[in-house]
Amino acid sequence: LRMRLPGLSSFELMWDDFMLAACDVARLKPAFSTRYPVYALVETLGEANDDAQRALEEALGDALEAGTIDDVIVAQSLEQAKQLWAARESVGELLAATRPHAAFDVGVPMEEMERCVSTLRARLEEKFAQQKHLFFGHLGDGNLHVLSGPYADEAALLDVEALVYETVRDAGGCISAEHGIGVVKRAFLGLTRSDAELDLMRKLKTAIDPASILNGGRVIP
Repeated sequence: LRMRLPGLSSFELMWDDFMLAACDVARLKPAFSTRYPVYALVETLGEANDDAQRALEEALGDALEAGTIDDVIVAQSLEQAKQLWAARESVGELLAATRPHAAFDVGVPMEEMERCVSTLRARLEEKFAQQKHLFFGHLGDGNLHVLSGPYADEAALLDVEALVYETVRDAGGCISAEHGIGVVKRAFLGLTRSDAELDLMRKLKTAIDPASILNGGRVIP
């Protein structure tokens, strides 16, 4: 799609567990009559003309013919597009429904994504069988989100964080893709950053902010 659609602006992936939970919590009707392992929500920006529409439909048609995808819906109006986005945008309701939860924003190399998700799912379901584990993300930039919960105590939250971040490390990824490190992820930063990298970060922080008055204590103690 990147090669064929210059205006490609969104490629949101939602695994089946996320889609089921989203439809349930937001009271949505599933877009497809058949369940599939994973769903991609694709959007393009640019001129709304026949050429752009034709390019999108041809790309999706070729993917169908090649067996890359099993089914497709092309929104015919802004209202239908809004309906297709509704599942992905139900994250707020899902977060509320799974409190206390562990929510992750990790980066995983594209070639490792499928293996990493499969490994994560198996490990989470084995160790935390009573919780929901939902997977989604903007896969075009390797950004994977995981929502896991609810958990009864803080110790369990720390355990699930360690499990997820260690699995991401083993896949060659990073513990934060877009939401930053702050103080919450600081203890796990060493999993995906070397001692030399951490030392350089400390030196840069000290050089720029010697009095530690700019967000002191975040990222680097």
